[in-house]
Amino acid sequence: MNENSNGSSQEKPAIRPAILADEWILRYYASCIRKILVGLTGSAYGAIVIGPKNPEMETVLYPSVEHVEYPEIKLRLFTRTNRQILLDKLSDNKPTVLHGFWRAM
Repeated sequence: MNENSNGSSQEKPAIRPAILADEWILRYYASCIRKILVGLTGSAYGAIVIGPKNPEMETVLYPSVEHVEYPEIKLRLFTRTNRQILLDKLSDNKPTVLHGFWRAM
């Protein structure tokens, strides 16, 4: 009997997490986010980190993590345009889990 004919040997869908982080979170919690990303390296696809391009982002990223810059245009007037650019990039990358880090007020 072929092992593949057994119904219990189905492949699990790959998990592709996306993490949203702002500049403040990246400044103070970069090491925490990096530890989380290292724990996610077992997934079939690498994780995605969405946030501003700054020096703290370089401490978070490693080869299997993809960076999506947000906001692209750093003017408040372009909030709607930035949101649409982000949604387009997310639809291209197809994350299965979306998680956001932000500070409590």
